Amino acid sequence: MLDKKDKIIEKDDHEVIHDDNEHKKDHYHEIHHFDKYGGHDDVNEDDFDFKLTLKHSSKKNLIYRISLTGTFLALAVVCTALDELTEAVFAIPTPAGMISLRFLDITIVTISIALIGPVYAGGIGLVIPIIHWSIHQEHAIYNSLLECVAYCALIWYFWFLYYVIFRNSMIHKDVDKKRNLYKRFIPSIPYVLVGAAMFAILAVIGLWLTYLTATTHNNGADKDDNDADFANITSFKVGFVVFLIFFGFECLRLSITYTLFQLLDGPIKKINHRYR
Repeated sequence: MLDKKDKIIEKDDHEVIHDDNEHKKDHYHEIHHFDKYGGHDDVNEDDFDFKLTLKHSSKKNLIYRISLTGTFLALAVVCTALDELTEAVFAIPTPAGMISLRFLDITIVTISIALIGPVYAGGIGLVIPIIHWSIHQEHAIYNSLLECVAYCALIWYFWFLYYVIFRNSMIHKDVDKKRNLYKRFIPSIPYVLVGAAMFAILAVIGLWLTYLTATTHNNGADKDDNDADFANITSFKVGFVVFLIFFGFECLRLSITYTLFQLLDGPIKKINHRYR
């Protein structure tokens, strides 16, 4: 008798019987995957090969990735422009002065990894800080260059963690529910902690460079209050406090980014499956 829980029968011709209500939505029966259009394929180990995230699988998939790259680049530009308006809200008081931080653009770029892979997403991450600098030139150019390094490093680190080490797929979820939850949520811990530490270190380096540049330009002239504040960054104690402040904020920012990624990863898999 057919088990009511599984509603599955494997026949010689590989036909699978399931509930009529389930037929109208994307769902899994063990290794069998059904999309909402009635299509059926099996989940296999090759679907979790990280190499699939690095290259297109067909001409249709190439057009899909290129089109989405343009879309995400446009979204990231809009978000980085909005970040300019919100920098006053997200300004953080530190012993080295008020430091403005961005939030939206890195979130968009991170989410794009699930759709277009790390190569295209890395390209977006490389140019977005420069675009932000061109919009808002109050930032020093070397800070934007440091952000280019940070964005690219975070994208490739996330990809390595999520798709290489934990072997997630861009088109299928793991059929083992417990293992699927483990593979999806455990990467958040090293992603947030390592990513936050990297951004915090680069932020302190950026402040230190700001102080050195101000000192060189002033060349012994009277310094204003901001220069005096930034001079504090040369103290190890102050630098460490600034690092901890940035680290805390980055943990919050990357936690929100990862949560949004996970909320969208399921629907994104369905889209990727259709255009693979």
